[in-house]
This record gives sequence, structure tokens and C-alpha cells, in this order.
Amino acid sequence: MKRLKDMRIKRKMVLLGVISIAGVLMLGTVASMTTNRVSEISKQISEYWLPSVMIPAELNRKASDYRIRESYYLMTDSEEERKALEPELDSLRREIEEGMQEYRQYAVTEESEAALKEAQELWDDYMNCSRMMLAVCRADDKDSQLGELFSQSAELYEDGSNKLMEIVEYNKQGAEKIGSEEGDSYQRLIFLRIAIILVIAVLVSWLVRHILWCVMKPLEQILDATRKLTSGDLNVTINYRSKDEMGELSKSINDMAVRLKTIVDDQKELVSEIADGNYDVRSQSQGAYCGDFAPLLYGLKNLISRLQYKEEARKDGGRKMDITDQKG
Repeated sequence: MKRLKDMRIKRKMVLLGVISIAGVLMLGTVASMTTNRVSEISKQISEYWLPSVMIPAELNRKASDYRIRESYYLMTDSEEERKALEPELDSLRREIEEGMQEYRQYAVTEESEAALKEAQELWDDYMNCSRMMLAVCRADDKDSQLGELFSQSAELYEDGSNKLMEIVEYNKQGAEKIGSEEGDSYQRLIFLRIAIILVIAVLVSWLVRHILWCVMKPLEQILDATRKLTSGDLNVTINYRSKDEMGELSKSINDMAVRLKTIVDDQKELVSEIADGNYDVRSQSQGAYCGDFAPLLYGLKNLISRLQYKEEARKDGGRKMDITDQKG
């Protein structure tokens, strides 16, 4: 604290500026970190987690569409309706296969890879069963194997659909987790920004208060001292000790008051002695008469010399008159 008090006011102002600039830079850094973190997590959600949820959900929807059209195919007796449904079934099969391949790049964890492999196996088994059902249906041999195949395909479809929904749920939980981490990271960075603002505000407020105290406290004493000096009161002392500009100014005024009082007291003593006829008196504070004060001492010395000369002349004149009277 004393070290800061003795610091020059200019350096104190520079320190205040440095703290303020450092605070702004820190806030800017934290804001940039917040933006980058949020951007990074948002990018991760949009580029990975959203597709990893949407693709399995879309696969499940297409599998459901395939199952519905497959049922229409099995139930209809119209050859024309079957021919119309076959391209749709082929298209849905290709789209599901492509979707499985597309999802492979998002299955980066062991759990998701295992789930995708199981879903792929179930889908392949279901396709084999479906092709056999369609072949039986096209051969008009529905009563031989169709019931058993339909029951088997229903079980495979259900297992495959459930597995796809498990993948969707797994990825939803991952997305929610990363979203929660994003929220936590954002909150931590917000708290960090608030903490930095509070610390900088406290430091700046304290430093401003200290600078004002270092200026206003001695300034009030200096003003009071100069008013007393102007009115002729030389008994002034400024009780402020510091190595800054205000401390040096206070010390200079104290030294000036002491010098003035020393000179005035010395002048009073000299004049009093002269008035009593003591022309041998000498100044006891000659060191105080420096600069423009020197003529005051020289003037008094000249005055003492002249008075002393006149006194000696008067005494010599008196002695001569006494000698003349004695001769007469």
C-alpha cells in the first residue's frame, strides 16, 4: 500500500489504464472463447448428432412404407397392382440400403457400430424373407409358405424397427448430452465473464478512489496552508508524506513556511537588538537568506554598519569636545 502511495501520479494513471485495458482484453478473450465453444458445439450437433438422429428415423419410416406396400402386394390379386408396386418396393429397398451406408460415417462409437451392424443383419434377413414372400405370391402359391414367411417377416421387421429406434434414442441422448455440455460451458464462461467484470470493477474503483485520496487529501491541506501564508500565519504544517508529486509539493510548502518563519524571526531579533543599541549583533540564520532573500540580510548589515559608524563618530566628537574643554 505504501509502495503504491509513493508511486508517481502519472504511473498511477498508467496503472489504471493498464488494468482497464487488461480487463477489456480479458473480456474480449472470454467472449471469443464463448463464441468459439458455442460455434464448435453447434457445428458438432448440426454436422453429426442431427444426421445421426434423422437418418435412422428416416430409415425406420422408409422400412414402414416398405412394409405397408409389401402388405398391399401380398393381399392384392391384381397383376397390374403388383407390377405397379414392384418399382416402389425396389426403390424403397435401394433407399434403405443407401441410408444404411450413409449412416456408417456417423456410427463412430462402439455402441453405435454394434447397433448398426445388428440393424443391418436384421434388415438383410427381413429382405430375404420379403423376397421369398413376393416370389411365393407371384407364383400364386400363397397357402404353402406364405403364412409362415409373413409371421417370420413380421418378427424380423419388428426387431429391425425397434433396433433403428434404439439407435435414434441413443443418438438423441448423445445430442442432449452435448447440448447440456454446451449449456454448462456457456454458463461457466458467463460466470467467468461476470467474475472478471467484478474483479476489474473492484480494482478500478479502488485505484480511482486511491488516486482521488492521494490528490484531494493533500490538496485540501495545501489550499489551507497557502491561505494561512497569505494572511501572514507562518505556523503551517502539511501532514502528508509521500514520494509522489503531491508529497513533494507538500514538503516544499512546509520547507518554504519554515524558511519564511526563520527569516522573519531572525529579522525581528536583529531589529530588536539594533533598537537596543546593540550594533554588534549578528544573524543566527544566515543560511536561510538564499536567493532573493539575501538582500534582506545585506540591507540590515549595511544599516548596522552605518549606525555603528555614526555611533562611533558621535562618541569621537564627544571625546574631542571634552579634550577642548580641558585645555581651556
